[in-house]
Order: sequence, then structure tokens, then C-alpha cells
Amino acid sequence: VVAGLGNNGGDGLVAARHLAGEGVGVKVILLGRGEDIKGEEAAVNWGIVCKMTRSLTTLNATSREALFNYKGLFEECGIIVDAIFGTGVRGEIREPYATAIDLINSSKAYKVSVDIPSGLDPLTGEVKSKAVKADLTITFHKAKPGLLRNKELVGKLVIAPIGIPPEAEI
Repeated sequence: VVAGLGNNGGDGLVAARHLAGEGVGVKVILLGRGEDIKGEEAAVNWGIVCKMTRSLTTLNATSREALFNYKGLFEECGIIVDAIFGTGVRGEIREPYATAIDLINSSKAYKVSVDIPSGLDPLTGEVKSKAVKADLTITFHKAKPGLLRNKELVGKLVIAPIGIPPEAEI
């Protein structure tokens, strides 16, 4: 699981918890420091996964160079969960995120994006600098317009209901 510091990263941490609970060997690479996580839910989930020392491994990468220390993980794993950016992505992708996207895309692993492939504009489907090329994207509630406009990067699209009734949509 490659997790950013926002809500999308928090979703990836939840996925890591559940996969580890099912006996899957999970490694989480947090692209930054735990104390820099934005959002209470994501921070709580980081605290939980850090305590799961028997069932998963947590790693930090705060720079491009630090990510290259984990290059072998990208090459040897079977599945990569992309939880770097969600709908809040804006502008050019900076480090260490740009290198993380490059390492994900160069891997032979099956790539699963959480909510939206990182780097893809959720409204337009455009890519400003780079984006993950997913084999599968699991989005929540309903498809964002950008997912339908750039199927090449989205791969197979699965829409997961999360209990939002139609009356609550804005």
C-alpha cells in the first residue's frame, strides 16, 4: 500500500488493516511522516497500523531517495494499492509522490487505485504531469466524471456503495 498524507492515504491504511487481518502479507509505505498526516481519521488509522507489527510492516519515505531504498518492494510484490491522492489532487505532482507514481507504473504488479488513480483529475480525466495507470479502480458511491473520461488509466472500474442515500447528494 502506497499511502499519501490525506484522506485517500487513510483509505489505503484501512485497506492495509483489513488485508493484514485476512492474513495477507502487507507493507505500507507512507509518503511522509506520520505526524504530518492531514485528517483525524487517517491519523487514527496510521496509529493502528503502526501497532500491527506482527501482521504488517510500516515504512516511511519522505524523499525521492528514501523511496529508492524500497524499489525492490515495487519489483517483487504481486499487488500495489495506490492510495496517494484522491479527489483533492491539484497541479504538478511533486516529490516524493512523482517518484512513487513512477515506481508503481514501472512495476509488473497488479495495480489497484483507491477512489481514483493518483494524478488523474476527478472532474476532467486529465493528467497534469503524471498519474498511476491502474488495472482496477475502486471508487465510492458513484463514478467521478474523470473516471469515465480516461478509462485507459482507470482499468476496470468498481463502484462500492458506502451508504449515502440519494437524498443526501448535493
